[in-house]
Amino acid sequence: MWRKNVHASIIDCHTHTNFSDGESSFEENVRAAAAKGCRVLVSTDHLTLPASMDPRCECQVSARDLPAHQAAFDAARELAAQIAPDMDFIFGFECDWYPGCERNVAQWAHNAQVKLGSVH
Repeated sequence: MWRKNVHASIIDCHTHTNFSDGESSFEENVRAAAAKGCRVLVSTDHLTLPASMDPRCECQVSARDLPAHQAAFDAARELAAQIAPDMDFIFGFECDWYPGCERNVAQWAHNAQVKLGSVH
């Protein structure tokens, strides 16, 4: 649940990790956000994409890596609770649109709190 007093605060709703096309880990993102006083941090790695969009799996969380991705987020959420208890750390995905994606998004991002829509 989002906290009510986040006005005039730093809110980052579009972040990536090294599970998709980012360079940092969840933990590194949490530490950086906490150091800057961020009140809301939303993780939005690119959800699994079809081979036609990302043939070498370079910018997505592949379906086989989804469990490890969730576990790494959960560990970073514990860290966030320790070092930045006032920061909301929210699990999400950037869900790129492609023909027929709806079923995959529903299956692979079923536990996401945020689904950031994206058409590239």
